[in-house]
Amino acid sequence: MNKVLTAALNLILSLSFSHAQGVYHFHEQLVVGYRPIDSTALMKSIVDAARKYEGNDVPRFAQYDLAFPKDSAEYFELNGNAIVLIIGFTHDSTELPFGRAYLKSAFKEIELVKLFDTKLMYSNPGVYDLFGRHAIVSLYLLPIASMTNQPKLEFDWMKNRKAFSLGNLGRPHAVSFQIIPLQKKEIDETCLKSFLLREFPLISN
Repeated sequence: MNKVLTAALNLILSLSFSHAQGVYHFHEQLVVGYRPIDSTALMKSIVDAARKYEGNDVPRFAQYDLAFPKDSAEYFELNGNAIVLIIGFTHDSTELPFGRAYLKSAFKEIELVKLFDTKLMYSNPGVYDLFGRHAIVSLYLLPIASMTNQPKLEFDWMKNRKAFSLGNLGRPHAVSFQIIPLQKKEIDETCLKSFLLREFPLISN
């Protein structure tokens, strides 16, 4: 699968340390490999993270995964886009859905086009208590050519937190197509549906 080797887990952890600010912010990357994200893989990564951070106060939690076209034909059919999936958990339902997602670099900011949102239904008391009962999965188009400057991937929660960083995106590598900017056109819907079902089967579960 043409997936990035790493997906970022971003945890905003409010920890009880003696410090002038009182709140520490932690960023972590989790190696997930070249595999599609189905419900089983998703819940395993979430449960593993919950075990690791058990005992901490986590007001919100987010994870992302990025998938690339498999070849030149799909690159053109998707109009030069990859697809980024962002999953968010929160204790406060008013923070969902997300406000917007965007790429930020020293040169410019690019707002990503959202494909759709869907609520994530799950049942795990340990995850409920740590990350919250309210969860959403959002998918966005991400122009691959814009990754050459290694921008930050950020998004806004609907309330309480803006510019939630998921880390810097590296330059695409090990892809089987030439990365060139394309003129805007309609994306082939049949190709897009096939792509999503292949790379993100959790949306069909």
